[in-house]
Amino acid sequence: MKKRNYILALGLMAALMLSACGSKQTENVQTSAATQAAAAETTAAAEESTEAAAEGSQAAVLAELPDDFDEEYFSGVVTAFDGTVVTLKNDDGESKEFDIAAAERYDDGLLMEGCYAEIGYATLADGKIAALDVNVEMDIEQQAAIENRDPMIAGTVQLNDINDLELIDQGGVERDLDNSMARTVAFADIKNGDKVYVTYLGSLLNQEEDPDEENPIEKPITIKIVAADALNSEEAAANYLTGVIDQIDHENGNLTLSTDAVNFEVSAPEHMLNGLDEEDEIKVYYEGALSGIMVDAVKIEKQ
Repeated sequence: MKKRNYILALGLMAALMLSACGSKQTENVQTSAATQAAAAETTAAAEESTEAAAEGSQAAVLAELPDDFDEEYFSGVVTAFDGTVVTLKNDDGESKEFDIAAAERYDDGLLMEGCYAEIGYATLADGKIAALDVNVEMDIEQQAAIENRDPMIAGTVQLNDINDLELIDQGGVERDLDNSMARTVAFADIKNGDKVYVTYLGSLLNQEEDPDEENPIEKPITIKIVAADALNSEEAAANYLTGVIDQIDHENGNLTLSTDAVNFEVSAPEHMLNGLDEEDEIKVYYEGALSGIMVDAVKIEKQ
């Protein structure tokens, strides 16, 4: 009898424990859902607060303007941008600095060093300049094409390893590049969080879904990574590719340069190819912008 009662007691305890566990799981699910909902509300509230602050700031700027103010415009290449203050340099070499915290933005996230932008502004009664609106007229790749140079993007290094470079650009967007053949120009080791200038081949802004045989670039390829303090150095200004000769045709003046990222088809005068053979490691210097994988060499150095 006692044994039977003991078994019944164990069964009752197990049932109570299962009931308690089920209740606890339900509570955890409800708590988790409540936590996620609260986090979503907090994020939404923060975004609304930011938008409201921007609108309030813009309203404050407009309130200081006279009723009959004339909006003026200044266009130029962005030479500096920290997320709030932007400096433009126009075609005459004149530079102007604007605080755009209260301005209307029409730049689609493309406002960054190297692009061509226009800022509408007005002069306040105290002589201060109030930026009213911001437009990007040419992005960094369009501007680079006009200047016949490789595009360059400024940003903060998030991850820098053998094959990949993740960069946070000045608009806060993460950019992913093939870093397998890049060279680094810096006076010290580049660390995560450092500001760098990255020259690349391909497009970060308008990537093609189906690369063709003449331009088989699926992912933008990093050509060089330049630390901010080395930007004006001679090495940073040099344009060259390093690789191994896969094939060479002395008679027709061309060779195939093999790199870890892609093979380049190099054209060069016959005298530049003298003394070169397959498997030689070389530097191929070029001017202007790379046009896909086709390169016109201006100098070749054997390594």
